[in-house]
Amino acid sequence: MITASLGFGTDGSIGFPSRWLEDDPAIRDTLRSIVDSGIVVVVSSNDGTRLGLPVSVGPDGGSTPTDLTSSTHAQTSIDDVAPTTTPSLVRDTGVIGAGGTTVDDTLSSDDVRTAVYPTTRYNGSAGYSSGFGTRIDLAAPGDNLPSLFHTSDGPQVVLNGGTSASAPMIAAAAADVLAAAKATGQTLTPRKVRDLLVATGRPIAQPPQADRELHMGTQLDVTAAVEKVLAKRHDLAPSAVRLSVAQRQVMSVTPSTSFVEATDPSAIDLAGPAGGWDGVPTGENAFAPLTFGLDLTGAHKDLTYRLRVGEHGVIPSSGPSLRVLPGELLGAAGLPLVSSEARSLQVTFEALDGGKVVASASRKLTLSATDGTHLQPQAPTAPGATPLGKPVTVHYDLTGLRDTTDPELVLSSVGHWTPFTTSDKWRAQWRTPLTGTKGSVTIPASAFAAGGAGLYGVGVTLYDGQVFGDFRALRIGPGADQRPEAPLLSHGTTEKAHSVELTRSDAKLTVNWDATAAEHADGAAIEFLTPAPTLYGALNTATNQNGSGRDDNGVDHASTLFRPLPSVKGKTVLDLKALGLPTGLQYPVRIIATHGGKPVGQASPTSFVQYLDGETISGTLENFEVSGDTALLSTDDFADGDDGWIHLRGSATTAYSLADGKLGTVVAHDTGNGMMSEVVGADRATGHTLIAHQPFDGGTFPEVALRDTATGAEVRTTALDPEGDSTSVSFMGGAVDTVRHRAAVVTYDGVSGVDSLWTVDMATGRVSDPLPLNASQPGRALGNVSVDSSTGIFFVATSGTMGPCLSGRVPYYAVSVDLTARTVSPPATMPACVAGLLPDGKGDKVYVAAGPVTPNYTSGEFPTSTWRSASQATLATSTPADLGTRGVMWPALDAEHGVALVAHLYEEATTDDNNALSEITVLDPDTGKVLARHPVANLVSSTISTSNFDFTGRRGLFLDPAHRTAYLVNPWANGLERFSY
Repeated sequence: MITASLGFGTDGSIGFPSRWLEDDPAIRDTLRSIVDSGIVVVVSSNDGTRLGLPVSVGPDGGSTPTDLTSSTHAQTSIDDVAPTTTPSLVRDTGVIGAGGTTVDDTLSSDDVRTAVYPTTRYNGSAGYSSGFGTRIDLAAPGDNLPSLFHTSDGPQVVLNGGTSASAPMIAAAAADVLAAAKATGQTLTPRKVRDLLVATGRPIAQPPQADRELHMGTQLDVTAAVEKVLAKRHDLAPSAVRLSVAQRQVMSVTPSTSFVEATDPSAIDLAGPAGGWDGVPTGENAFAPLTFGLDLTGAHKDLTYRLRVGEHGVIPSSGPSLRVLPGELLGAAGLPLVSSEARSLQVTFEALDGGKVVASASRKLTLSATDGTHLQPQAPTAPGATPLGKPVTVHYDLTGLRDTTDPELVLSSVGHWTPFTTSDKWRAQWRTPLTGTKGSVTIPASAFAAGGAGLYGVGVTLYDGQVFGDFRALRIGPGADQRPEAPLLSHGTTEKAHSVELTRSDAKLTVNWDATAAEHADGAAIEFLTPAPTLYGALNTATNQNGSGRDDNGVDHASTLFRPLPSVKGKTVLDLKALGLPTGLQYPVRIIATHGGKPVGQASPTSFVQYLDGETISGTLENFEVSGDTALLSTDDFADGDDGWIHLRGSATTAYSLADGKLGTVVAHDTGNGMMSEVVGADRATGHTLIAHQPFDGGTFPEVALRDTATGAEVRTTALDPEGDSTSVSFMGGAVDTVRHRAAVVTYDGVSGVDSLWTVDMATGRVSDPLPLNASQPGRALGNVSVDSSTGIFFVATSGTMGPCLSGRVPYYAVSVDLTARTVSPPATMPACVAGLLPDGKGDKVYVAAGPVTPNYTSGEFPTSTWRSASQATLATSTPADLGTRGVMWPALDAEHGVALVAHLYEEATTDDNNALSEITVLDPDTGKVLARHPVANLVSSTISTSNFDFTGRRGLFLDPAHRTAYLVNPWANGLERFSY
């Protein structure tokens, strides 16, 4: 007997639903051989999309199906389907596929009797979604399960769940079946054990929101399975073993998705649970279900059931378990819900055959006093599904609610249905005040126009949206039968697949599609969704999962491209370069059926395109510089040492062709010297590249190395030794004046607090004596270096834009430096959090970009970026212009078109955007007016999380004005990204 709570957790790493273990072909073959050898194997079906990333949830519930196929060649592979939402296809290996159910649900429906549903992200604890599909055989409870969690203080009891919890339950049942078979002289193969467990299981209700069957076989019934085996040798008459009672008790007021069921029948608390800061009982238990379960042996299909309450009350039941509300239970006994006294009553659960009681069990219950009031609004009653374009009528009831200040009915945006998640950017898309204690509200069809088809949530809020009640999900739009299959992609001679990689130099993408599944479809369109990865690390960027049109709800980052295809079904070739897609990014891709050019049906599952600029490079890409049609990539290579520390193995600077995306000459490659590298710049006239080296572990001086760009030959390497007592010297930044063939680099002495500027001859590599920049005001590092090539004047500013820059404790200033005269201007005050100085190339102005990249660590203040101009003569700055977003860096000038570009870590309105990216902002340099925004990058991943050098001390955004093209490091920091501005 083997149980494997394993799968591919792609939801936590890239935001796509987790995958079934058998999606790995090698594991698939291994499992088949184990089962064929006679061993029963149970494997968890995966947990879909959990709460780690702000990924939207569609009507499928957050999982993608795993279905059976009879074809060996049709089987999917994890390498292909991992970054997609297309179904997995596998042959039957004989393994028992384990799904997970929620067994005391109140969110799927207001039907109190139905408690067991496939676990999705819109019911139960709403924390995961069980795998489903025709490959999943059997389900067991997998939600809100008490379990032990090991901590440094010892084991603790926590609520847990997932199909990893369901699989061991099924394995235990299989072991019981095998034991019963052995005891009765029977032999059961693994497949017979599976068939028996499935046949004796109970039906599982379908959530009304689901747009397809969430198939996971039947719900495990271990008693029925064991008795089926024992019945071969024994006659089993109906007999009641016990009557269990479970009260659904929410763990806190908000949200009510976490609950416990451990119940003392002699002390059922209707006034609790305790909640709020003062611990006052919330009263929610008075409206929470009570479940009665008759533990019955010898049951058969002809039995009927009922619950007797008190002397005369009877509540019919469809099976040996029954869920009721406290008010119904007390009402059956002729008692009111509201009472100042505790109430005791006898309940008896009976099994009848032909109207005669054949088994029964009784319990005495004591229910506490309750005033019938409660703290949190209950979820409205809503239809599970409504066609797109139709209004939705929901019913609410605030009876007994203790505080009804400013009640409103609110509707969520598409795909993010509940405010009770740890990562989603939830928002109300539509709202209306509630004027009565109870009643109905009709949500107009127009409220769903922005998001279109998909999953929404509806609930009641108080205090102008500050206090939330329970939310219930509802589906808008057609079912999955109107959903095309995901497109099959290929490139060149590669086989058709769901995931493909191609580069800008060969950007022809072959697309095969079929949209005939959508009723009335006479055409189709292909949609490239929001580029990935987002700032949160998600590659799954569809907001309207399986929606009804282009993914653009007006708030979350919209899709990149929506393009009609020539027919409803067919094959075509798309040139991604001609379409202008930014390179260095990844794109989920899907098909939308059309009729008369307008979308119909559902959008298909997504396939995936990785569109590289060219060849990628190993190691950590620290920075790059552009010289003509060549980029120079500077990398460091790190490794974990046997001592537990990270060690620098080497550094390199490599040429990269911007024309064909090929890596070229290794300009520098150093190993064993403990020096990280950053390329300062290149001079095409001298044919040399200047590289700065910073010691990884400290203790030695930084260096500058001049190399022959074409051959990599060393011209000269010089240690930047200020000839003092300090060895705490750091390289801060530098720039190359290609007109005068010289460079300036700046170091900071951590002991004296003095910044020094060193001049480097780009022809010979000769380094000047250090020129102090702040001898009169030591203590603050200067590192932002720029040059106006029309005059040869360098500008150096205070660096550092992390949160502490807002404290006011550190002065920000700048100086200008005349290298010929070796003079430094008096320091001029600069705004806090200077991110870069940008000379205008005319000797007149220098532009100043400023703003923090993180909030103030103390106050949380996070102001937006600003833009100023200053006279190069005085460095006196103008009134700031607000750039409207945050995390500014790397100002660059396109003098040919009279625009400046700056990079921002966060695009405009990042706070509310589940697919947020970094932004390249185009502006008028003289006024600071924003002309365009291009949210097409992820600088948090490539810069903040990766680089070992201060990003304000180097350039990271390069422009080709002739083609209006910009270059920066791609999100994975292993190559470049380019886009048009």
